[in-house]
Amino acid sequence: MRSGRWGARARVSRGRTGRGRSGSGPGLVIRDFDTEPKRRVIAEAQAVGRLRSGDPVSLLALVHGTASAWSPASGIYAATSDEPSADHDLRRALLRECVERAVAP
Repeated sequence: MRSGRWGARARVSRGRTGRGRSGSGPGLVIRDFDTEPKRRVIAEAQAVGRLRSGDPVSLLALVHGTASAWSPASGIYAATSDEPSADHDLRRALLRECVERAVAP
């Protein structure tokens, strides 16, 4: 929960109002989070037809948000290392399937 609180304090007031550290591309909600390398990889994958078209930052936000579903910052359920490995495996499989479908070309 602590990291979730840190993230809330690091947020700017709304939307994509800031810029990443690289100073290029769209702004980000979290200050000083440089997404340029990830945006570049996403754009390259889009260019060769491996990912659906659209704003690379939107795809990154979708994947990040989905992956955070069971993080300590989740508002629904925070997974812990005390849970059975089978539970984690099922969540990973669900996450992988959902993301693959969401970003497929």
